[in-house]
Parts: sequence; C-alpha cells; structure tokens
Amino acid sequence: MYRFTRVKDRRRGKYWKKVGKISAAAGIVLAALFGFWFVRVVWIGPPSGILPCASDDPAYTGEGDFAGRTKSVFLHGPTLARYDFKGKKENLVAGVGTPGSRFAEETTRMEKFIGDLAAR
Repeated sequence: MYRFTRVKDRRRGKYWKKVGKISAAAGIVLAALFGFWFVRVVWIGPPSGILPCASDDPAYTGEGDFAGRTKSVFLHGPTLARYDFKGKKENLVAGVGTPGSRFAEETTRMEKFIGDLAAR
C-alpha cells in the first residue's frame, strides 16, 4: 500500500507542474500584450488613422459617417467636412451656417407668426 501512494503523489506532482507551466505561459502572453498596448497607446499615442480631423471651435452636436473605404464625412456644428484617410487631409470643408443662424431663422418665423395672429 505504501508504494502506491507514492505513485499517486508523483502523478499529482506532474499534473500540477503541467498546470503551473501552462499558467505561467498564459501569464507571460497576457503581460506581453498589456506591455505592447501600454507602450503603443499610452507612450506613443493612439493610432493616427482613427480620426484625422480636429476642430478648434467647440460644438455640442455632430455626426460622422464613412463614405467608401478611404473617406469619411463629418458634420461638426455648422461645418461639413470630408476627410481622406489615405492622404490624411481635408478634401472639402463647407459652412452649413453660423451657429446662431438656425435660431435667428426660427425666431423671425415665430415673430412673423405672432404678428399674423395679432393682426387677426
């Protein structure tokens, strides 16, 4: 009976040794991936192809969409812009209106409507 318990201990030892090696390999791979991410994103900066445009004026509304594989279209406040990912430059920038122009149009329309109601 004594000699069979040693066999079990050896089997358990081999099993846990294998588990330890697999766990160590997985830990090394995860540490390498984290290190690559940390160096690339935190120290060097995010990849530049994500969003090649920047705007100086703040706007609280806007949308963006892809126009094909190499172009994107952005509406940032009153500015409509098309960007080329390959050339990393603006192809077209057009002012849709001033930030207050829509408000001014609506205000004059409402004043005219109130004036028409008062005239009746």
